[in-house]
Amino acid sequence: MNQLDQLRQTTTVVADTGNFLQLAQFKPQDATTNPSLILKAVQQPEYAPLLAQTVAAHRGAALPDIVDAVLVRFGCEILRVVPGRVSTEVDARLSFDTTATLDLPAVHFDERSLRWALNEDAMATEKLAEGIRAFAADAGRLDALIRPLQS
Repeated sequence: MNQLDQLRQTTTVVADTGNFLQLAQFKPQDATTNPSLILKAVQQPEYAPLLAQTVAAHRGAALPDIVDAVLVRFGCEILRVVPGRVSTEVDARLSFDTTATLDLPAVHFDERSLRWALNEDAMATEKLAEGIRAFAADAGRLDALIRPLQS
């Protein structure tokens, strides 16, 4: 039994990728993706047609809407392979725009309790900030790839 099969006995396997063509071999239950992973995928020749089709289908739309459409299209393709759920990270440039990213009721912290919660969770401060910076940079690169296809 390989390590992946051992993991399946105790947890749900979740793929973290934009490369849906390779997902079937791992048989994940759920998947997650983000602009960095989608950027890597659209730079591969096998995904160029999907990118071009999605951009063409949304010609005239605002760039952020086209990027969202690309992310959703990849999520839909992943769902063809993954039986569970697919989550996609919101555009990192919206990370601090509560109005733009809100679906759920707000959680209220006073400053003291928020700072303590952040202090107690290294990921909430270090890894989250690192991820936001990387996702924002890659979202800009994805914009740059899509812009020439818009015209």
